Amino acid sequence: MVNIDYHVEVEKHYYSVPYGLIRKRLEAHVSEKLVTIYHQNQCVAQHLKSTRLGGHSTHNEHMPKSHQEYAKWTPERFETWAESLGSAVLEWVKFQLHSKQHPQQSYRICLGLLTLTKKYPKERLNAACRRGLDTGAYRLQSIKAILTNQLDQQPLQTESPDQLINIEHDNLRGENYYH
Repeated sequence: MVNIDYHVEVEKHYYSVPYGLIRKRLEAHVSEKLVTIYHQNQCVAQHLKSTRLGGHSTHNEHMPKSHQEYAKWTPERFETWAESLGSAVLEWVKFQLHSKQHPQQSYRICLGLLTLTKKYPKERLNAACRRGLDTGAYRLQSIKAILTNQLDQQPLQTESPDQLINIEHDNLRGENYYH
């Protein structure tokens, strides 16, 4: 059965088929070097056999047009674009690209971040990413909220020192009292 990502699993590897065959039953013939996939006795895809478990073999022509645009992107291309916007943007984008099993799974969020430059100057985007990195805000919605609420232009609250540490009193016993 073709999954919604227009790939079929054959021997724990995923091979693409034309996206119009989503949810259809197909038949795979596996030889020593090739995987040939059939729909109603017609060959619809042919791939070199891969032994990479969990990997994907994808032909661009099998993708819908919108996904073909993503195929033109690479992690390096995202990193180059991010670097041109600032070191914090680059660090945030790298986190996204490396947080998924396949970098392509984070392309949408990276594009979402990088297109924020249409609305915000790169200095603000870089400051928002710095704040996001410092506070653990790795969701695109968090970066948008930082920008919308102008938190990127506010200093980060630093932790206040423990006011109780220097108090001395007869009823206070130190850490060694109970040993």
